[in-house]
Amino acid sequence: MRNYFTFMQKEITENLRTKRFFALACVFFLFAMLSPLMIRYMPEIMEALLGDDLNFGFFMTTTWRESYADFFGSIATFGGLTVILVFMGSILRERRNNTIDLLVTKGLNSAQFIMAKFTIAAIGIFVIFAVSVAIAAAYTYALFESIGYISDLIAGSAVLLVYLLLLLAIALFFSTVAKSTAIAAVLSLGAYFLLSILSAIPRIGAYSPGNLVSANINIVTGFSVPHLPWNLAGAIALSALLIIFAIMILDKQES
Repeated sequence: MRNYFTFMQKEITENLRTKRFFALACVFFLFAMLSPLMIRYMPEIMEALLGDDLNFGFFMTTTWRESYADFFGSIATFGGLTVILVFMGSILRERRNNTIDLLVTKGLNSAQFIMAKFTIAAIGIFVIFAVSVAIAAAYTYALFESIGYISDLIAGSAVLLVYLLLLLAIALFFSTVAKSTAIAAVLSLGAYFLLSILSAIPRIGAYSPGNLVSANINIVTGFSVPHLPWNLAGAIALSALLIIFAIMILDKQES
């Protein structure tokens, strides 16, 4: 257990040194600030560009709901892609540098190795995401004088966090399987787009983990999500399976 916590400390240092958390924070915080601003002033911008006669203010009435929808939609898309790109090579890099062999000789097994990486990355994503939500809520309140119900905001944010952690599990799994960064990128991004495609299929999509993206926006804007338990259960189960398979594959590679 001491080796496990020691490796977690090493992971914190590694993520800070390689600026993975910094890259995540830049993307998340950027959209937290820009989304409310863009939604608030888009009617004025369109009216200034295209003229008063088109009356874009009438067709583009914006509220705190649109601000949240744009922010969370951007995080699900660009933030999710950033999670994949930042972490898709983390295990592969350790394998290339033979760091895993050294750690195994010091008593760290494959399960501890994978779980330590997932835990530290998940904590980093949680903290950065939570701060970005707070920033987006503050900007939304300043611009629209409302942020809806705090309980809906927290619940919807938790739903999207589950989705982001699923993308993290996908990135770590393919980082374990792939033999190069390019292959890890192709497989991870392929899985990401597959989730998006499945969520768009009628009937099936309503139950898929990828539907957490639209579920998140519905929740924070005050709408119900009938199949949410299925979406959450599918995302959590798939994340757990990917981590378990990554441990098993790494165990075979090191044996």
